[in-house]
Amino acid sequence: MSDTATALAAALSRRIDLRDADPAGLPADQALQRRVLNSYAQELAGMKPEEGVLWMLRRLSMLEARLLTVQAAQWQGATVLPYPAPVEPAPEPAIAPVVAEEIVLPTQMTLNLDEQLRREGFLRPEKASSGDSFCWIGPTPKAAIYLPRLRTPVEIRLLVLSTLVPDALEQVQLALDGGAWTTVRVERQGRITTLIAAPPPGQDGGAATMRLDIDAIRTASPASINGGDDRRQLSIAIWRVELVSI
Repeated sequence: MSDTATALAAALSRRIDLRDADPAGLPADQALQRRVLNSYAQELAGMKPEEGVLWMLRRLSMLEARLLTVQAAQWQGATVLPYPAPVEPAPEPAIAPVVAEEIVLPTQMTLNLDEQLRREGFLRPEKASSGDSFCWIGPTPKAAIYLPRLRTPVEIRLLVLSTLVPDALEQVQLALDGGAWTTVRVERQGRITTLIAAPPPGQDGGAATMRLDIDAIRTASPASINGGDDRRQLSIAIWRVELVSI
């Protein structure tokens, strides 16, 4: 046993460095590596990430121990040393559960309806004489805006630049993330009209976004109201969305 211990000690001091392997054997090595990786993939299938890491560590330590045994035998100038009697494995350390940090959501935000804001059911953004961007809902009265997630519940204020169906403003409804439809309250200050509601959030939103659905009730065309050639079906022109957690 003293010779075996000496050989193992020498092997540990001169571990095999696979980086110096003969390049001529690379094609065979690569073929074997592919077979081994396929085998690993089958054995790791269905494991949780932490279970897979422990499995790989045990596998690597077993392979390196066997390589050291072979190297020790070569160092000693004898045949491969017999493996020692199996040792009862030590209990695996408990894995601490991963606790996600609490995400602090914003409580207020103001967004302009421009090219950067993801939306559905709107026409392309236009520019007002003030330089602000705005979008008409059309050609159907149903539209949606995708908003950054805020802490809910949230009050939503849609600032209206113009409308072709002013008598329908009191009937406009909003829904948040697939929740219940809520009729807006109309607030007028000078030339600014604001549609206000706090719809209860549903369960359809994403981790970072909220979907605001808008039902503007109906549309009309400028040609049908004022004459001219503009036959687009339009409802409400919105230029800003203001969000405040409540």
